[in-house]
Amino acid sequence: MIHIIIVDDQQMFIDGIKALLVNVPEISVIGEALDGKALLKLLQRVKPDLILMDIQMPGINGIETTRIVHQRHPQIKILAVTSFNTKTYIRDILAAGATGYILKNTGQDELFNAIQALHRGESFFSAAVTQRYVGGQPATGQSGTDIPLELTEKETEVLRFVAMGLTSQEIGDLTSTSVNTVKTHRKSIFSKLRLKNSRALVKYAMDNGHMDQG
Repeated sequence: MIHIIIVDDQQMFIDGIKALLVNVPEISVIGEALDGKALLKLLQRVKPDLILMDIQMPGINGIETTRIVHQRHPQIKILAVTSFNTKTYIRDILAAGATGYILKNTGQDELFNAIQALHRGESFFSAAVTQRYVGGQPATGQSGTDIPLELTEKETEVLRFVAMGLTSQEIGDLTSTSVNTVKTHRKSIFSKLRLKNSRALVKYAMDNGHMDQG
């Protein structure tokens, strides 16, 4: 059973998510909170496996709340659920401790897949979020600015985090992967993109529109 708390400043959204999850036998919503302060108080007596976290909330926003929860309860998985597909929000909440990021207009199946992936110790991102971070259009292999088709899904994920400036240890922590495995993925990425180091990779990402300045 996956025990979940939903955090959002809109009660209607909370009720909608609960309605989606009520008939899923492996998921139980054990709490809800309208802001970060209420969540921190709730966590004093309820311990979920996973939190669905809004970002823009009054008082303590979702990014700062995620940082506090991750420091106090590192075993709790945090999935950002927001309307905002911006690189700044994605980068900041992942750095704060979230391991997944989906949009509020996502479908029911993707929500279930995200919850299950995080519970297994994996990371999960909406397709639109992945495209936003990698940049441009999905890889086609027909343009020099596209991510080559031969990159695996895991290599693409590692590429995104390296371009964000995360270390191998931080990437490993976010993706529940060993540091050695992350380093193997990095080496493969550099080889396929014919780059020499992380600085060159970040420059490649910026030069080819895979990152912006905010």
